[in-house]
Amino acid sequence: MADTQSYQSKLKRLVFDSETTTGTAETPDGSSLVVPAFDISLTRDRGTGIIARDSVMDGLAGELCGVPGSFGTSLTFSTEIHPNASDVDPYFVRLLQACGFEGTDTGSVLTLFPSTKVISNYAATTPNSLTFSLIALLEGIDDTIQTTFGATGAASFVLNSGERAQIDCSFVGKNGDFMTFDADESAVGTVAELGCSPFVVKNVTATMVGSDTGDAFDEVQLSSITINTNAETPDILDPTEADGFAVSPVFFNSAPTVSFQIGATATNNTRFWSYFKDGEEISISITLDDPASTDSLQFLMERVQFTGVSMADNNGAESYSIEGKCVRDPGEGYNTTGSKFNIIWTYA
Repeated sequence: MADTQSYQSKLKRLVFDSETTTGTAETPDGSSLVVPAFDISLTRDRGTGIIARDSVMDGLAGELCGVPGSFGTSLTFSTEIHPNASDVDPYFVRLLQACGFEGTDTGSVLTLFPSTKVISNYAATTPNSLTFSLIALLEGIDDTIQTTFGATGAASFVLNSGERAQIDCSFVGKNGDFMTFDADESAVGTVAELGCSPFVVKNVTATMVGSDTGDAFDEVQLSSITINTNAETPDILDPTEADGFAVSPVFFNSAPTVSFQIGATATNNTRFWSYFKDGEEISISITLDDPASTDSLQFLMERVQFTGVSMADNNGAESYSIEGKCVRDPGEGYNTTGSKFNIIWTYA
């Protein structure tokens, strides 16, 4: 007997819209942005959920029926980064805005940095919230839609040599309908910003120098780079909301961190241990270029102070495993010269 009811788990499309009014769900349509996402997990796991009433005693064994309490959604995924000329806020920039970044735009270069601004209605350079829809496009069966809105999150960047550059995202949001059904949602979401050539971690321009000394490091065997923004999205309970949650703010209570492996050389042997011991700082710049255009994505960390230095093996080559945090001077923000933690998107 043929199975006519099971369907393929890969037939999913993650789309989102920036919210015109913070915390008010947008209706997905043909202009919603498709995320080139993988490892997607959407779960209704925040809050009390169904409140157990096993402690209530009515003279009988077992427990009374539960009652729904607060509910919220968690959404995690990884995404490729696609260059997109002439667009100041392509999908990955909008994701970063919902992860607490604001920016300054010159008309050809957008500079993003961690923000202390509140989440606001959508604008091209300020932090805002998103409505996500995870759609399963099923042939012969009604398509399914799972939605979360008022979503804010945290981002980290994984730049492994020879691999796709990726952003790992972790969002929290309010519940839309747990699941709705429609005959055909195939027209929802545009792939205009996607192509067959996402940024790949090769031909990278990387520089490392002592922040104060100007000492040069050897950028050889540089690999396994991870940049974690360390943003936090605390739960904000609100009894006036239907499911008990308000839009979560994005806080940067800790410094962004960076970790990487790099080759041991005569020069690097004289640098890493002494910088670690003395608490000195280095400036790190990593730039990904699109070979088909003038688009580029730069990660600029002007003051990285090492928190861990150890020796490691890299396919038989002696190397260093480095961990550091992006520090700043008192009273200076992450967009101040000398203390910058910037993500710089050159789009024209």
